[in-house]
Amino acid sequence: MIMNKQEFLTSAGLQMQTLEIWLDQRWLVPDQTSAEITFSETDVARAHLIRDLKSDFGVNDEGVDVISISSISSTACAEHLSNCTGILRSFPASASIRPSNDGTE
Repeated sequence: MIMNKQEFLTSAGLQMQTLEIWLDQRWLVPDQTSAEITFSETDVARAHLIRDLKSDFGVNDEGVDVISISSISSTACAEHLSNCTGILRSFPASASIRPSNDGTE
């Protein structure tokens, strides 16, 4: 399904300012013609993954760059990664998935 910008914002649950930042960062790379920008379901899945990484897992901007969101090239792959975030969310809040700062494992 192809979406215009407003449809994408609604589907992805994003604010315009957030979308503009993510486009500038090239975390989202929608199709663009001289007349308009169009978004796909893969772009929505990418947006959900970025949101989850940043809000649920505390990944900073540099971390999102390293994860290379733009390498997600198919809806199936994006859906798989979104499912992985669901699995990670099922861990108890007390479980540590981040390395410790004191050099111990």
